[in-house]
Amino acid sequence: MMRVKIADTWYDVGVGRPIMVELTPADRRNIGNMAEDATKYAIFDNADETTAAEKYDWMGR
Repeated sequence: MMRVKIADTWYDVGVGRPIMVELTPADRRNIGNMAEDATKYAIFDNADETTAAEKYDWMGR
């Protein structure tokens, strides 16, 4: 079942609560090239000053 994380809140799909993700052509290529066991894909704004370690930590939660 698909779920999305926005900031620190997870949203699950449910009856009357669909989830849609709009992908750019670059997103589609990146997702298509993911390793078979990869299950997460995240995007951060280019102006975001979060470190790579902080980004990976956020993805792990």
